[in-house]
Amino acid sequence: MYSFFLNIILCGSIMLGTYTVSSQNFSTNQRTLALIGKATLKVIPDQSTVSVYIHAEQKTLGETIDEMDIQTKNVIKKINTLGFSKEHIKTSNYNLREKTIFKDKIRAKEGYVASQNVIITFPYAPKKLDKILTAFSESKERANLNFSFSISEEREKKVKDELLSLAIKEAKRKALIMAKAAQVSLGNIISLSYGSNRQVNQMPNYRTASYTNLADNKGSFTNMSLKEVNMSEQVSIQWEIK
Repeated sequence: MYSFFLNIILCGSIMLGTYTVSSQNFSTNQRTLALIGKATLKVIPDQSTVSVYIHAEQKTLGETIDEMDIQTKNVIKKINTLGFSKEHIKTSNYNLREKTIFKDKIRAKEGYVASQNVIITFPYAPKKLDKILTAFSESKERANLNFSFSISEEREKKVKDELLSLAIKEAKRKALIMAKAAQVSLGNIISLSYGSNRQVNQMPNYRTASYTNLADNKGSFTNMSLKEVNMSEQVSIQWEIK
């Protein structure tokens, strides 16, 4: 559920003098009313992303690649047992490099290091998050877990459409009030444009846990409240006045 605020910025006033917009070839002495309407909604994130960071270290390149492959398969298998299908799981940021140390001021190679992330994205579900937390707390894999929460593309689109509608309605409401007070009436719309003024933090809540402390972690996502995210849109409308 979300609630909304509406506000409007009055960026202009009724102009009784000359106003010229060259691109539209308006005549001089055109009386206009220009406003910026803005609408804001507080939206609760509806999407969860869990990033499982895994890494491997071995003496040879082949052994490092093999260990990373084994760890990755084990992590994905564990995720599958929790009810997640292939479309929910992705891998990213695969990195393979030499591990070097300085000994007696001389740089020396000491094997190889590999790392990557296994990422799960799914609709926000506290019980599923708790299952992931519990599963990896009991796991032998060397993994770090990052949890983030965001607004899904589908919901963001719906909210954006609603914001545009609300901003236009509010701008028109204020314009009618101003026109009535000035004893004039609104004519045709001369111009209408919008520019995004959204304040969307894709990670409004961020929680991390590592293998070293998950075993003792008594926390739960079930009773956690997600922070609302502010989304805003604004429109600029200019009317002729009679």
